[in-house]
Amino acid sequence: MFPFCAAGLILVPWLVNIDRPADAMGEMLGRMDWLGNTLFIGSATLFLVAVSWGGLRYSWSSAGTLVPLSLGAVGIALTLVYEQRLATSPFLRRRLFQNTSSTVTYICGAIQGLVMYGQLYYVPLYFMDVKGFTPTLTGVALLPVMFTLVPASIVTGWLVTVSNNYQWPIWSGWTLATVASGLMLIWDADTSAKIWVPTLVLLGLGHGSILNAQNMASHALCEEGDESIAAGMYASLRQGGMALGVGVGGSIFQNVMQLKLERDGLPSAGTYGGTHAITSILSASTDDSMQSQILDAYVYGLRGVYGLYVGVSGAALLMSLLIKRVSLDKESQSKHRVHATAVGHDSIEQI
Repeated sequence: MFPFCAAGLILVPWLVNIDRPADAMGEMLGRMDWLGNTLFIGSATLFLVAVSWGGLRYSWSSAGTLVPLSLGAVGIALTLVYEQRLATSPFLRRRLFQNTSSTVTYICGAIQGLVMYGQLYYVPLYFMDVKGFTPTLTGVALLPVMFTLVPASIVTGWLVTVSNNYQWPIWSGWTLATVASGLMLIWDADTSAKIWVPTLVLLGLGHGSILNAQNMASHALCEEGDESIAAGMYASLRQGGMALGVGVGGSIFQNVMQLKLERDGLPSAGTYGGTHAITSILSASTDDSMQSQILDAYVYGLRGVYGLYVGVSGAALLMSLLIKRVSLDKESQSKHRVHATAVGHDSIEQI
């Protein structure tokens, strides 16, 4: 990824020319909601840490899990109160959640972050640890989702612009994502490429359709002048969902796998070194029966994660039906303007 990041670092400042409000750096830093952001980040970190080690490092009923979990939940609640009542420049703007459609759009954005990044994290584990693929072959196996997700996102953005309608890509995208997540529940050590390749294609098409359509919906549903704030809020919630998806997914995986191991009379998951040690344990073991049981427990744990993604994807599909259609043809009131060079003359576009 380094070459792509380096190219972006060089090309973006050169090609993207933005007129910004002429505010001093100190003034802009002073408008930052430092207390609200600090309170939220600290609380969310405590919550995710507790969820990640619950049932593994500490039992769910122990103080080691309950204390950070409770502090995190209370801290998030206090953040919401502070943002609505005390903050002078809140990062959580109440007016962005002014109606059902806007609120559902942001919730679905967080859910997509949870599902998409969680799947992109745990699907490679299936290929490496269950199918026994090398890291290189695992990357090749992920091409069906990668080669469909980005093109689907680009095409969807164009179609939404042409049709002035973001509803159908959101609905169809969540339908495909839910179906693909459901198909993952039948994956095991013997699943052939005839099954997992089409599943990943559906997954890429689904998430690609949602990716741009929901983002554009957040712009259309906000008040005039709030487009940049809406874009930032949507991106933040999607990234928050990403952290939650990987953290909660890991907790579910370990706990479900451990439950299966205990039922089969085998040592706990920690004995085998966690998620990434299964391959070495299987290769070192000469007991075919134990190998089969450990592998079954690993697949069982992954199915617990996939079950989570099926449930939240289905919930997002149902919630997305509440998103109403609003015309995208409105003039942006943003203070930021992009200068774009076009065939010998300069044009200015608001963002």
